[in-house]
Amino acid sequence: MSEQYSQQPGQHEKATEDEISLLDLAVTLAKHKKLILGLPIFAALVAAVFTFFIPNTYVAATKLLPLAGDASKQAAVISLIRSQAMADSLIRRLRLQEAYGMKRVTDARVRLMTASKAELDKDGLIDITVKDTDPRRAADIANTYVVFVSPMLHNNGLTEVSHRRLMLEKQLPDIKEAVLKAESALTQARQQLGAVIPDAQVTALVKASSELRSKIAMKEMELLAMGSDATKNSDYLQNMHELNRLWNELSSVDDSPLIDGRISDKDRDYLHKIGDLEYNQTHYDQLLKQIEKAKLDEISENFALQVLDRAEVPVRKSEPKRLQIVLFSALAAGFAAILAAFMMEVIDKAKDGKESSVKMQQLIRYLRWKQ
Repeated sequence: MSEQYSQQPGQHEKATEDEISLLDLAVTLAKHKKLILGLPIFAALVAAVFTFFIPNTYVAATKLLPLAGDASKQAAVISLIRSQAMADSLIRRLRLQEAYGMKRVTDARVRLMTASKAELDKDGLIDITVKDTDPRRAADIANTYVVFVSPMLHNNGLTEVSHRRLMLEKQLPDIKEAVLKAESALTQARQQLGAVIPDAQVTALVKASSELRSKIAMKEMELLAMGSDATKNSDYLQNMHELNRLWNELSSVDDSPLIDGRISDKDRDYLHKIGDLEYNQTHYDQLLKQIEKAKLDEISENFALQVLDRAEVPVRKSEPKRLQIVLFSALAAGFAAILAAFMMEVIDKAKDGKESSVKMQQLIRYLRWKQ
């Protein structure tokens, strides 16, 4: 028996129905071919005309390499780039308010912040991208971000070391002036004293007094270098105790009966001036050392950035993607046209059949917002 006669009756009817369904589908598409072909072409033409009036947008990009610092400092850099202060600085430097043709600086700020993006990539680099209709302006904005970010980061994030350095540098002129005055006072005292050589024991006491003053100056600089936040630290308290002990020892030396009983007032004044010069000179030398140390600490703590890639003037536009817009519009219109064709076919059949008409009325009723 041949294969076609071996098929069951139900299978034959199902195959026939499938053939009729495909035939109905082809008939429907052929019947509405003008709509199905015409609507995508029309949509593509409209999209092409629309995109013609969209200005070209160019993207300029630059990369920054963080030389030091943890993730929090990198996040701080990105936040600074996205900040209003940074945007206002760029608007003033590049006159973007005039370039954008905007009356209010707030509008120019919104446009700039919308067109700019800063993010940390997977390699730990900071990417800055800027979109603009002018390719040269896009590159200028991206490069100006790089120019401003390091100074603004430093000004907005002075560390404890930076504050200590500034505090030490403020004291330097006063200490230097004190050294000059002590030298001048000692010269005058020598001229008044003449060639008289003080007693050996008195000289030893004066030397001890000068050494104590030097130690006091060094200890004061150590306390100053520890900062104001260390006042409750055990090391700070121990140094304070040591400083008080040195001052008490110095008072004992200066008030020694040996000095009071064996030298004149001029000699005593001369010896005290030697001690004053020793104290101020030591203080000045230690201050210079602390400033240099603070500078080195500041360099090691500062968050440095290196420019890996400067933004170049982009040659190719990034937007609009005209071909993609046209193709997407045509594709969407094609789907809409096919759907409309089947809907019209259903409506036509509903008019011819009672059962279909009832179903169509049910569909219309269910589609209503209020039942």
